[in-house]
Amino acid sequence: MIGARLPDLSVGQVIDPNTIQFFVRDGDINQEDITNNAVSAWQAMPCFHFSLTDNPGIDHFSLPGNADLLARLIKEAALPRSDCRS
Repeated sequence: MIGARLPDLSVGQVIDPNTIQFFVRDGDINQEDITNNAVSAWQAMPCFHFSLTDNPGIDHFSLPGNADLLARLIKEAALPRSDCRS
């Protein structure tokens, strides 16, 4: 579930799951459908590099400030580009 349609924005509303309209997405709670669609688009390109990397011990919200993760990303960004003109 990603949201619910409310009759108005009055304070103190209690929703009734039998009558309220919920908005949902396919996939898991982390918008997996968007990720899957993005991977499909990348795979359709003649030359692409895409990797899913696990970061054990680092929770999702700590990723942007993790020094080891940032160092790995900078190292990978500095690698030579592929020549995909074939």
